[in-house]
This record gives sequence, structure tokens and C-alpha cells, in this order.
Amino acid sequence: MSAAKQHQQRRRSNQRHRGPRHVEPVLDPTWRSAYAPSAEEREANSNITLGVQRNLAVGAVASVVLALVLSLGMGVSFIL
Repeated sequence: MSAAKQHQQRRRSNQRHRGPRHVEPVLDPTWRSAYAPSAEEREANSNITLGVQRNLAVGAVASVVLALVLSLGMGVSFIL
């Protein structure tokens, strides 16, 4: 057998024994990320977020009331 035919046969046999080119990933449904917060941490974070939002709303209302009082006070002092 010639060297070229031996080379072709070797090449064909390698291609036949090759495994699949694409393997579908297998995902574990019980896997949890180490960086994902626990249920308790999520609850604490949501409580903190709601508290901050509440404080921001109170601060905004207080700022508006203070601005109105100061502007009225300045207006009265200009009139006098």
C-alpha cells in the first residue's frame, strides 16, 4: 500500500472516532451562587431601602416647608 493511501486511511479513521463537536451544557437545578443574598439578607436589604426612601420623602417635605417659611420671612422683611 502506498504512503498516500495509508495517510488517507489514517485521516478517515481519526474522523470516524472523533466525538461530537458540540456538547449541550448540563445545568444543575440545585446550584446556588455563592454571591446571591439569602432570604434573610434580601429582607433586610428591602427594609433598609424602604427606610431610606421614607426618610428621603420626609426630608423633601421638610425642605419644601423650610423653603416656604424662609421665602415668606424674607418677603415680609422686604416689605417692612
